[in-house]
Amino acid sequence: MDINPNFDEKQVLKVANEIKRYLHACPTASDSLDGIAGWWLVRQRINENLKLVEKALESLKAEGFIEANSDQFSDTVYSLKKIDVQNSK
Repeated sequence: MDINPNFDEKQVLKVANEIKRYLHACPTASDSLDGIAGWWLVRQRINENLKLVEKALESLKAEGFIEANSDQFSDTVYSLKKIDVQNSK
């Protein structure tokens, strides 16, 4: 395997671990180099970022900085918590 000298071993291992996580989640997957770089890794990063963002939103909500609103027809929507004007006087 010829590793580009512009990539350090940490970068290579990081991507290798992302591929491993993707294959654990999708064990029957197979694709070309372009497909893996353009689909698997992007999808894996999106899934991991979604989990991270969800945790950050939970933290901000617990802090009282944002509020979450939802109904039976849509996903939860987050926004800056509105200050109760009557109680702030």
